[in-house]
Amino acid sequence: MSKELSEETRSTVNRLFECYLKKDLDGLLEVVDVTCDWRFPGSSRVLPWAGNYRGHEFTRFAEYIETSIEYLTYEPHTIHVAGSLATILSHEECRVKSTGRVFKNDLIALARVENQKLTQFWEYSDTAAMEAAFEAL
Repeated sequence: MSKELSEETRSTVNRLFECYLKKDLDGLLEVVDVTCDWRFPGSSRVLPWAGNYRGHEFTRFAEYIETSIEYLTYEPHTIHVAGSLATILSHEECRVKSTGRVFKNDLIALARVENQKLTQFWEYSDTAAMEAAFEAL
């Protein structure tokens, strides 16, 4: 496993989160490959962003997030890299805009990088906590 490949992966993943946290859509489009397989499990009836996205369709994911929740904290705190694969551990606290409820979530994501572009991003979260926060009071 090449150290250069691992560094490229780490750099690309860091850039992804940097752009995401700054809400820099143009920067995200530069980092995410047009073939990227972006997945977020859950019920799209409750979580507007749940689903599978291909390539730059992921911008819909970002738009759903932007219109649905407010981040109180978001920390991608641990990134493990092995070649072209990265495992990202994160913590977030978010307020649902429609209900005012707050949820806390520890999540894990699996990312694959090829040629300095993200080609896979699968996130696994506590969707039950999220869905409960979306329920009407």
